[in-house]
Amino acid sequence: MRVFLIFITMFFLACSSQNKDWQALENLQPNEGVSYVFEGKVGSKEYDLYVEILKIKENVYSVGAKFSQFEGFFEGFMDENKSFTLENLYLPQSFQGNFYFDDDILGLKAKLDTQGLIFDMDLKLSDKKLNQLHFIKQDFEQETFINGEKLSFHRQDNFIFIPYSTKLEKEAVSKLNTNLSFNVSNLQELRQLAQKEQEDFFKEQGFSNESNVEFINDHKLYFSDDKIALFLVNQYEYLGGNHGLSFIGSRIFSLESGEELSNSTKDLFKDTQDEIFLEFILRSLDEKYGYDLNYDNFELTPTFFVDEEGLELVWQPYELASYAMGHINLRLGFKELKPFINEKSPLAYLFE
Repeated sequence: MRVFLIFITMFFLACSSQNKDWQALENLQPNEGVSYVFEGKVGSKEYDLYVEILKIKENVYSVGAKFSQFEGFFEGFMDENKSFTLENLYLPQSFQGNFYFDDDILGLKAKLDTQGLIFDMDLKLSDKKLNQLHFIKQDFEQETFINGEKLSFHRQDNFIFIPYSTKLEKEAVSKLNTNLSFNVSNLQELRQLAQKEQEDFFKEQGFSNESNVEFINDHKLYFSDDKIALFLVNQYEYLGGNHGLSFIGSRIFSLESGEELSNSTKDLFKDTQDEIFLEFILRSLDEKYGYDLNYDNFELTPTFFVDEEGLELVWQPYELASYAMGHINLRLGFKELKPFINEKSPLAYLFE
């Protein structure tokens, strides 16, 4: 009998261990989500895959994904069987598959279709220090009538919470959560504080422009290794007029201390006014865009991203081109940028 009880206990402990990475998702409420970092082979090459899963309602989830070394984002849905189909928003690519458990590790198997070329994918949850985080997507809406016209106010935020179960030091997690999400201890507390911030923002902003108002503030994990985590910040603002304005930026954090690092090219490069450096940037822009850009009073953008392959510079709408052209981006390799990097930058190690 005792042996039987020990066996049963071990069985339940194993099941608990097997499901610990998925329980975070199973226990979510609507508009709560989990981000995972997977790693493994796509065809014969190694990739990281950043996956964001949002619970919409019972057994219905939206899924977003970004490959390292791939351009664009994939989006789609997952069903109750943990199966999904995702489409690239910018390129003719898609992949479909499902999540599974193997030796207590969360995995993902799928087939990637790139213009008829099919690649098998077999990825496992990464062993990076930050391989999982939680988030909530929260909407705040109000309506009013001004001069007989119905106006709406809408704000949507994506608030991030780093669980203390990661491999990071607790002090670093606490600092990260202070910077990202009010230093809360759970998603329920995060939702309460997020709601208060949105309400306070509405009291301050309201319908002061006497027009429809929309604000969107979205954070996504874009890149992480054992030293830093970089989040993509996507913001949109409409305060009346023909169209709104969008902004893309980054926030970078040390995973050792949790401190926020500089996200400006002025601190990353030795001299952003260096003629040789600027000539290299302008030549690279011409190779990609031809002569469709406006270089009058040209300045290096402060905005940049890094990933496993290199660095991406981003100019906001109107900085180099018309609003219709959107954001101007330029990807460059680490090696070709190394001569221009500030050796004192905490990101200098990426360019070695």
